Amino acid sequence: MAPTGSYTTPSFEHATAADAMRPYVLTCTPQTPLVTVAQRMAGEHVHALVVMSPRGTDAHERRAWGVLTDRDLLTHARHVEELTAGDVATPAILEIRPDDRLSDVADRMVAAGTSHAIVEEPSSGRPVGVVSTLDIAGILAWGRA
Repeated sequence: MAPTGSYTTPSFEHATAADAMRPYVLTCTPQTPLVTVAQRMAGEHVHALVVMSPRGTDAHERRAWGVLTDRDLLTHARHVEELTAGDVATPAILEIRPDDRLSDVADRMVAAGTSHAIVEEPSSGRPVGVVSTLDIAGILAWGRA
């Protein structure tokens, strides 16, 4: 018997980034110790954090600077006590908008070789969510509308 999915989940062909994204962004600064990042990832059961840095001269206004994934932690596991998020994060982030078609987002993620895309509010550029490969898998598995 085929899975029935969820009546609230659109099909992959009709889904947008907003349909798949996690509507919160777990962040750290480039100065955050890598061991602290590992503790946060483990405690929150997530695979990535967005590394934020100040935007301009206002220390309270921040922008997404990079993404630090569990793969980055694994790569630097022997030095987790010595490194910071800024030392190992990937500074090239894939920025998308909530209304981007999920199929286009998936294509862009494959082309960029990334497992996470940052969803930004169009008017402010503020991160409002994250789309991961697992989020896309959920739409593929359950999307039926």
